[in-house]
Amino acid sequence: MISKMMSKMTKFLMNLVFLLPLFFGAGYLCYAENNSWEQLSPAEKTTLNQFKEQWNSLPAEKQERLQKGAQRWSTMSEDQKFKAQARFERWKTLPTDRKQMLRKRFQEFKQLPPDAQQQIRQKHHWFKSLPQGKQQALKKQWKDMPPAMRNAKKEQWLSLTPNQRKQAQQRAQNMTPQQRKKFKQRLQNE
Repeated sequence: MISKMMSKMTKFLMNLVFLLPLFFGAGYLCYAENNSWEQLSPAEKTTLNQFKEQWNSLPAEKQERLQKGAQRWSTMSEDQKFKAQARFERWKTLPTDRKQMLRKRFQEFKQLPPDAQQQIRQKHHWFKSLPQGKQQALKKQWKDMPPAMRNAKKEQWLSLTPNQRKQAQQRAQNMTPQQRKKFKQRLQNE
């Protein structure tokens, strides 16, 4: 029973290690020489055991991605591993076109300046900290917005300097609900 669970867990770890770079940075391409299986640490060998037979024939880029994934996995807490496993399970169920779109967005994100990346991370964290009902309302509001208006809002936001963005956020936070409603109506009429 325990060996069966260990085998399942090892298989899961191998799949997870293979896909972690897609979530955490697929840009690890470097043109290094292949590393032989014998050069791996014992911990890496344990995590990457699924690839043992084919390791020496894998491209150097894939070997490096797998090694980095194994190293990240070994530093994760049990909670982080559980969350990573849940993300991986969700990832496996996504249609191919959705995966391609997410990969493209991730590459676009990695091209942004570090301060813009940090702002996006902070906004994401803020959004995830909202109650579920508020998250759903904001998603619906964005989804129901005409595409032209969505694009105009994106362009307008991207044209602001970081300081202007911060000032706009502070103004919005200081508005009363009634002021916010009037402001939204004014924007829709433009």
